[in-house]
Amino acid sequence: MLFRQSCSSDFSGDQEIFLSYCFYPILLFLFLATQYSAMKPAILLCLLGLVCHPVKAQIHLDNWMFYKASDSLSVSEVTLPHTWNIEDAFDDVPGYFRGQGVYETTINIHELAAHRYLHFKGANQLTRVYINDSLAGQHRGGYTAFDIPISEFLREGKNQIKVLVDNSHMESIPPLDADFTFYGGLYRKVYLMEENEISFNRNYGADDILLKASPGNEQGGILNLDMRIRSQEDTEVILIRKITDQEGLRVDSDSLKLPVKAGITAKNLSLKLPEVHVWSPSDPYLYNVELKLLDKNGTFMDRFEHKVGFRTVAATTEGFIINQDTLKLIGVNRHQDLEGFGNAVPVEEQLKDLMMIKEMGGNFLRLAHYPQHQEIYEMADSLGLVLWSEIPVVNKVPTGAEYRPYAETVLQMQKEHIAQSINHPSLVFIGYMNEIYLRMVFDKHSPEQETEIKNKTLELARELENLTRTMAPDHLTAMAIHGHQVYNETGISSLPMVLGWNLYYGWYVGAIEDLGPFLDEEFAKYPDRPLILSEYGVGSDSRLHTEYPEKYDFTEEYQLKYHQGYVEQVKERPYVIGMAAWNFSDFGSEFRGDTKPHINQKGLVSYDRSPKNTYWWYKAILREEKPLVHIWKDLPIHVGSTPDRSIKVITNRPVRLDLNGENIGVFEPHNGMIQTQVTLQPGSNKIKAYINKIVDSVQLYWQTPGLNKKGGKLELNFGASTYFTDRERSVWIPINKENEFFKVNEDVRNFRTSSNIRGTDEDPLYQTAMGHLSHLMIPLENGTYKVDLYLASFQKNKSIAYELGKEETGSVLKATHASQVRINNAVLDLGNTPPLQARRLTTEVEVSDGNIVISTDKGEYFGLNALRISRVK
Repeated sequence: MLFRQSCSSDFSGDQEIFLSYCFYPILLFLFLATQYSAMKPAILLCLLGLVCHPVKAQIHLDNWMFYKASDSLSVSEVTLPHTWNIEDAFDDVPGYFRGQGVYETTINIHELAAHRYLHFKGANQLTRVYINDSLAGQHRGGYTAFDIPISEFLREGKNQIKVLVDNSHMESIPPLDADFTFYGGLYRKVYLMEENEISFNRNYGADDILLKASPGNEQGGILNLDMRIRSQEDTEVILIRKITDQEGLRVDSDSLKLPVKAGITAKNLSLKLPEVHVWSPSDPYLYNVELKLLDKNGTFMDRFEHKVGFRTVAATTEGFIINQDTLKLIGVNRHQDLEGFGNAVPVEEQLKDLMMIKEMGGNFLRLAHYPQHQEIYEMADSLGLVLWSEIPVVNKVPTGAEYRPYAETVLQMQKEHIAQSINHPSLVFIGYMNEIYLRMVFDKHSPEQETEIKNKTLELARELENLTRTMAPDHLTAMAIHGHQVYNETGISSLPMVLGWNLYYGWYVGAIEDLGPFLDEEFAKYPDRPLILSEYGVGSDSRLHTEYPEKYDFTEEYQLKYHQGYVEQVKERPYVIGMAAWNFSDFGSEFRGDTKPHINQKGLVSYDRSPKNTYWWYKAILREEKPLVHIWKDLPIHVGSTPDRSIKVITNRPVRLDLNGENIGVFEPHNGMIQTQVTLQPGSNKIKAYINKIVDSVQLYWQTPGLNKKGGKLELNFGASTYFTDRERSVWIPINKENEFFKVNEDVRNFRTSSNIRGTDEDPLYQTAMGHLSHLMIPLENGTYKVDLYLASFQKNKSIAYELGKEETGSVLKATHASQVRINNAVLDLGNTPPLQARRLTTEVEVSDGNIVISTDKGEYFGLNALRISRVK
């Protein structure tokens, strides 16, 4: 971690800068802070015989007034981090606000001698900063930190800061197109920084200090320190260094006098340590490097502190090598947003993600598709996660007049990315493009246009590869591509040191077992190319379950089947050095439909970070040393005419199962799973799974479908293949033409869509249907029933570039061409509802002849998405 000062203060409203003093007894410090809140840097007090030096100030600018530039009258108070897309990126109105937001705050300055700048951790995506109505600077790009010098624009007393942030589409700023939401705003923290006349230089939003920690041939190690020191005049400085191990013991220290010139002076130190403990995912041992900069009189000027790890890495076709040991990399990709926060997620919440990934047994994390908060890299250092970090050059590169401005932004972005993260031992792979020919393959272009796209993309890739190798010579360059041969044909796939394939066999294309043959074919063509499976995954919804999983059904059962198949195939192939599941968590993607609209559902955990069953399966197989037992969580109710029910347990040990207090046996796991049949009793059942004293349990209710008493319900989901649990914990039964509940006319058809159904958050009830119905007869006991019809008409699914190769599943369903339906003696007006709009019709009917009959006039038909029948009396 960088320490630009040892103490900092936050203020609400106007924010005053003062220089905090360190090495004081805490009570004395608090007293002085209350008495001298505007203490000037020239005042140096030495009290109680203690040495005290001013430390560079770092003030959190957390509280702002915010409004959209298009609506300056709607002003609100906000606290950083902040985004303006928390709500509109998830509503039923297509699109979300992409434009300019304005943030304003004020600060009080009591003296103007110091050098000051604003440090932005992240603002998406074009940022302009005004101090007292003068433009101080701007930054292009939404995911790297940056500094804006402001000293020349300040005045004594109150100063106004205005920050204009714009997340509009701009052809010069990536990403131009991607399968995630481009939230706008100051979504990371902002700091007001104050430097002394001598300091470590800042460059690309980071301290201009490069640390290179390398194990030696034997037990020792070498630590190289390259630094830039900024001074206002020719002078001499004192550099004090201290290196401590993970236990806090000093392993190296020294004090050097160094001459520096006015401006920027480069200094290099090479330190030999007689013995070092290497860093690895299984043993992430860290050393602390502390540098202090004093002027020639011994007055404190600046301080730098960072953790380092000694390690070597290599990628070969025989595996990933770290410190001469082969390690199969298995982990996940990660987007940074979280339910209820968008991308403005507090750091402490983000760090929980990494702890969950490590707890799962992952050793590899791809930060997709952009640099993330610096604390993420620090946590990866501490936990032992190998990182792939990249810039958001995704799906396409512009051509023509737009190309060069875009390329300059991208190159600057990669410089910032590397400068801000290179000192972290966890950072191994540095990426710069993801599926960059995707839009070209999906869109229609002339041959001449395709040639220009290929050439400009290749030109930019070469520049980025050369830049990355130059700035990060001890790291591995990487690129992720999608399953198309254009990357090999253009030669772009031969540029990086490691090539990542984003493959979705068994989801968008082909079958699960097609993965291995594809990888083998690629390896046969390019036998010297190390490969990573950089993305793989399927959508899943914890509300959907089935005993017969199939592609596109969004069940957790199919998700498990898919991941089991992929892990098995990758483990068999040493030339595939690693794999990263797409994704750690569900994440926002505004244009998507699926069973949870506006969310990409391929996560191992849900958008709120609730683990899905497959997360627990990874934990069972990746952490074999730690006993785990987790009963598969699916339906809260067993709805069936028989008491027999399949029970699954995720585990890495033999497990004893109890049903309602009785031991039903000890079962051995296979590939992290146990599956057995149990016979339930009517009503509530308690199932427990034991590994010695480790226990997991579920309550399962057996309910026979039927309406034989008041309050009973029959809930049917037409055209579906999966069970669905709604918000009331009711289980909806999938219904097709052949079923046990009713009879229908012979020419009925099933329909489905993956589009967002407006007006509901229970989309699976409306995304399948049975159409061309003319009559439907349900045998029931005589009585009074409430009948709810769930209706939505479909239109053809819009093709999505990210689903290249996906078989067409959408179909056109007109909910009805009848104007009304009859339910026994009740008549319901069907009206005319727009496509993809949820509609629910309710009536109450008397059954006196043992049937409910839903019908239309002769020659007419209707469609039905779901049906609920409730017995009233």
